[in-house]
Amino acid sequence: MNPKFTAVAAPGHRMSAHYTHDAMHLQQTTGQVTIRYADFKRVITQGDVVFLQPKGTQGFVVPGEVVPDAALTRLRGALA
Repeated sequence: MNPKFTAVAAPGHRMSAHYTHDAMHLQQTTGQVTIRYADFKRVITQGDVVFLQPKGTQGFVVPGEVVPDAALTRLRGALA
């Protein structure tokens, strides 16, 4: 993974995600962020991490376990 990618949370911080019909809701110790699927520009998996890049951002890396296969399918489907 590119070392310039930003991790969303420091090691040891809790993180979870909830997926609705139109958005990803990422919960972490510092708060919650909601990103609409239509706002994603790039979704890349590598090993046990997922790089997510909403439009107009540098993107960020999350642990793969918070982005299950069904969520990856939904996110990638919105890129088309």
